[in-house]
Order: sequence, then structure tokens, then C-alpha cells
Amino acid sequence: MAGTVHQLKVVLRDVQPPVWRRIQVPSAASLRDLHNVIQIAMGWQNFHLHLFAKDWVEYGDNHSSEYDATLAGLLPEPGEWLAYRYDFSDCWDHDLVVEKIHRAAPKALYPRCSAGGRACPPEDSGGPEGFADLLRALRHKKGWKYRQARDVLGTSRWDGAAWDRQEVNDQLAELGKQWPWWPPGKGAATP
Repeated sequence: MAGTVHQLKVVLRDVQPPVWRRIQVPSAASLRDLHNVIQIAMGWQNFHLHLFAKDWVEYGDNHSSEYDATLAGLLPEPGEWLAYRYDFSDCWDHDLVVEKIHRAAPKALYPRCSAGGRACPPEDSGGPEGFADLLRALRHKKGWKYRQARDVLGTSRWDGAAWDRQEVNDQLAELGKQWPWWPPGKGAATP
């Protein structure tokens, strides 16, 4: 699968309205590379441990090596999926589904994010249930829970619609420059 790209839909579980991204990543990328792409695309800050799970095998921190497993090797066909957990205490679980596998466009820079919806919850906001509680407290606008929510979310009004695809792609372009194996047969990707 040299020179191919996996298009993945990444959906954060148990958060409403849905938080999702459509990312395109070289098929030769390792799960470690994919972890870094997800961190940027979703808006996480890479403060916590993570793992991937596929067919009862776990890869990542304190599990099987994520450096040796590639997208092409683990997800060779469209429709296949992989689970991703970020932050073992908050348990931010994501579903990653292969939408399609295609040849890399000649002038496109990979990895990249082609679409998405909603801002990711902030780090350390309590997982899906804790985050939902914080949002409820913000709506009530009074009491200690409101003050706590304002402290955690950094504002009195959480703007879940605020995410910037261009900013994500700028950061992904910088990440792609660090991959000496991409594009195939060349040095690091250049913008």
C-alpha cells in the first residue's frame, strides 16, 4: 500500500452533540503516528496515556508496541474499525472507521483533516459524564458547580462549535514534516 492514504472518521463516544473528524493519513503510518494525528485533529494536548484496541489486542502505553503496527497492516479494507482511548481516568473513547483507502493526491499534504464537527472537551473535564455535568452547571449560572465548571472550561459559556480546521491542518502539516518516510521515496513532506 505504498503511496496510499487511509481516510478515517474519528468519533468521540458518548458526547452529545457529536464531536468528530475526518482525517486522511498515509497508510504506512504507525499507530504511534496515528495517535499524534488524533491528538492534533481532536484538540487534545497529549497530557495522558492512550491505547488502541483491535481484535482484543491493545497497542500503546503499557501494551503492545504501537510503533510496529501500521494502518495498512491493521486496517487493510474500508469498513474496518479500531478503538482509541485517551486518558485512562477520564476515558475519552473514540471509534475510528476506515471510510476509504485511496492513492495520495500528487500535491496534497498528509496527514490532513478534511471535515469535522464540534470542539473537543477540554483536558481533565471528567470524561463524558463529567463533561455533561459541567455543561449543565454552566446553564444554571449559579452555585459552586457553576464556579467549578467555569474554572474547568475556562469560560462562562462553552463554545462547543468552536474548532478551526485550518489551524488543525497547519499543525498536521508541521507533524507531517517530521515523518522522514513520507512522501514515499522522498524526505519529509513540504508544504
